[in-house]
Amino acid sequence: LQADLKEKFDFSDPIAVVRRRAVVSSLLPIKPLSSGDWLSLSRMQLVARQPMEEVLASLKLSILTGPNEGYVMAERGVFGVALWEYLSPDLKSRTAEDLTVIVFARTPAEGALGGTFQSVLSSKSAQVRDELRQALLTAGLSAKDIEQRLGL
Repeated sequence: LQADLKEKFDFSDPIAVVRRRAVVSSLLPIKPLSSGDWLSLSRMQLVARQPMEEVLASLKLSILTGPNEGYVMAERGVFGVALWEYLSPDLKSRTAEDLTVIVFARTPAEGALGGTFQSVLSSKSAQVRDELRQALLTAGLSAKDIEQRLGL
């Protein structure tokens, strides 16, 4: 199953998305504490146009099972920004905390997500940008770091 997840697939192919979602879903009973797999399931649910409640439930389980796993936090933070308009206040706060990993990247993978973050951010309204900036300030980031490192 893990080997299947490493293969590249086309997000625009509905059959490939359904297959990938099935693989991730079958892994979770084996590894229920895998925050990365819960995040992956949440992504697949979004792409497969599942109800937003399901997408957010899987996202919450990713947070619950791996709140401080740096390798997942950055990806989860970017994904959270993509869903910002659907997030509850506590999920917005958690997304801001997850984004601190990009600001203070310790690995090349964490730092590389900065470009992905910028792409997602560019599609967001001024209101979302303002809310995100405030959430990042509340999470403890300085205004200087937010502006210089995230472009907000």
